[in-house]
Parts: sequence; C-alpha cells; structure tokens
Amino acid sequence: MMKFVTAALLLAAQPVLATPVAAVRVPIADLDLTTSAGVRLLDQRLERAARRVCGAPGLGMPLATSWAVQDCRRDALARARPARDAAIARASLRFERLAAR
Repeated sequence: MMKFVTAALLLAAQPVLATPVAAVRVPIADLDLTTSAGVRLLDQRLERAARRVCGAPGLGMPLATSWAVQDCRRDALARARPARDAAIARASLRFERLAAR
C-alpha cells in the first residue's frame, strides 16, 4: 500500500501567481521515519513540494513577489507539519510495538 503525507499544508498553500489552492502528495512508503536520515529525506521532499507549489524566488523578481513566494513556502511547510509529525509518530509507534514482541 502506497503511503503519502498529504500535506494539508502544501495542499492548502496558494501559489503566488495563481488563485486555486494546490494539493501535493508526498510519498513516504519508502522512508524509515524512525531514523534521522528518513526524517531528513521527508523534510527534503516537503521542501521540494513547497517549491513546486509556491515557486522559488529568482533574480530580477520584484521584491514583493519574492517575499510572497517565501511566505507561501513558509506557510505551506507550517501547514504540512501536523501531517509530517503524525507520520513520524505512527512510524515510531509501529517500531515500538515490533520491538516489544
């Protein structure tokens, strides 16, 4: 079964130059979220997803647009945080249950 962090945060992040709300699914089935390396990879995937949704500040971009992009990315990651933390907690709980056997 394929597992995803459906970053309600990213999912609810508004791209700077568009009005619809974007939804992004971030796959996690291949990650071991009981390790710092797995969590680091998840965070990288969330960053990439936020960049896809919100864009990236660029040279020659008006300052206000650059700030809006940064705000969008920060807000997207903040909204994804509960789903991220829940996925890590579920992985830890599964690990603890297996270790207790």
